[in-house]
Amino acid sequence: MASPATRSPARKALTIAGILATIIVPATIVLSTVQGTRPSVPLQPQPTPLGYTWSLLMFAIPVVVLGTWFHLHPGYKGVRSGFWIALAFLFGLGAILDVLFAQLFFTFPNSGANLNFMVPVVGGAVPIEEFGFYSLGFAVILLTYIWSNEFWLGGYYKTVRDKAAARTVLSLISFHGASAIGFVILFVAGIAWKWYGPGASGHGFPGYYTFILVTGILPNVLLFRAVGDRINWRALCFTGLLLLPVSLLWEGVLANPYGWWGYRPEQMLGIFIDAFSGLPIEAVLLWLVVAYAGVLVYEAIRLWHGVRSEHL
Repeated sequence: MASPATRSPARKALTIAGILATIIVPATIVLSTVQGTRPSVPLQPQPTPLGYTWSLLMFAIPVVVLGTWFHLHPGYKGVRSGFWIALAFLFGLGAILDVLFAQLFFTFPNSGANLNFMVPVVGGAVPIEEFGFYSLGFAVILLTYIWSNEFWLGGYYKTVRDKAAARTVLSLISFHGASAIGFVILFVAGIAWKWYGPGASGHGFPGYYTFILVTGILPNVLLFRAVGDRINWRALCFTGLLLLPVSLLWEGVLANPYGWWGYRPEQMLGIFIDAFSGLPIEAVLLWLVVAYAGVLVYEAIRLWHGVRSEHL
């Protein structure tokens, strides 16, 4: 039997999928027993004054704590460029989502939950908190992975991470056929569910689901061969397991029921969690997908720069 250090990146990825499945599958079964959608909270009188604004502390405080450690630690100076470039990439995805697609995918019914400072986007405007949501959320994802990779779980990670630095960005890119096939299968399955699944109307397009697929799988198609064996899969799993409860607390317990933001059903896949006031499954998938894509980009940047630390 292969040791954890010698297993292929694909097998390590499947291991993480299996770990997540042991949590997600029973949770799905339990949630599916809920009969009827939990009603949203009436917005008058205002139930959560500036709730969306204050909720950003759930990410801001970890960012300050982990960011201070990251900035002050003398041994990790070399990885900072990878962090900032990966964060810029993820924030760019969030900005594209808001600027181009927010009015198509989302609603913001509770204006009293934010500062009511609206940023113009295509087709309307979004609260300024949206950009804080993405920048702080994605920073937490990367900092948690880096902290786990370099400190908390770094001692458990012994594998082939001593590749020579990539000479150019293009030298990192190679086609990963299995990921491309997976994208096609998941995309077709999403269309089929949207059109023919339980309660389907027989038409429409799962736009938000498709955006998440592209966000998660395109980096994998292009970068997995180059950086798959550089990823600390234990650190990535730890990051994902932390994100699940935080995302469900933020999205399912607070934001969706209290109207901080909502989702347009016609653009969703059609799988809604009734216990969380009809939260679409895409809201949960987004954080796991973004965490994986961000780590891929982060490790690709490190390889490109030929970064070395005392743990490599």
